[in-house]
Amino acid sequence: FKDQTKEIGSEMKNDRLELMIGFKEMVQSEGEKTRVAVRAER
Repeated sequence: FKDQTKEIGSEMKNDRLELMIGFKEMVQSEGEKTRVAVRAER
């Protein structure tokens, strides 16, 4: 049972990590879009 909770804990950590990475990538791509839009306006 202890091992099971450990596995679940590490799985949750991985999910959180993936979420953070995905969020970072999303923010970066949004930033790129904004930069391109600003460039186009000038």
